[in-house]
Amino acid sequence: MQPRRVLAEQEEILYQTKKHWAVFIKAAVYFGLAAAVLAYKDPILAAVQFTPPEDLKRILPPVINGTVKGVCFSAAVVFGLLGMARLLSFFSNKVLVTAKRVIQHDVLSGGLYSIDLKHIESVRACTGLLGSLLGYGKVIMVMGSGQKIAVANLRKPHEFERELFGAK
Repeated sequence: MQPRRVLAEQEEILYQTKKHWAVFIKAAVYFGLAAAVLAYKDPILAAVQFTPPEDLKRILPPVINGTVKGVCFSAAVVFGLLGMARLLSFFSNKVLVTAKRVIQHDVLSGGLYSIDLKHIESVRACTGLLGSLLGYGKVIMVMGSGQKIAVANLRKPHEFERELFGAK
């Protein structure tokens, strides 16, 4: 969906931004964790082997084997899904600033969040050490009601903050 479709008549985009490419690094970490869990399945399986009592020798080893394999596979799937979510968020999220409002649009889920500029009381851009080196961070908008809305992993968060106050 084009960003123009979510705008009212005579409403123009003053500033537009997306997620920073650093989400690829975070996705790679999740994919690495998934691969590590699958790669270390056999050493984990060897670590939990023991000699069971005589009456449980036929039942217990297959149960332990299946449980360890199931937990490792489940953890790998969860890490893989978290990595995919990071990748998809890079391609699907857009944040727009117009003269009237801030719009966050998620193309994949169809989510559209709109905040009137007159309701925004304060804006804070937060970058960590890595964020300040690479140029990304989180923007936290505080509404008059005390509600906080955070948009994470944005490109140039201080520029977004400056444009938002410029539109106000």
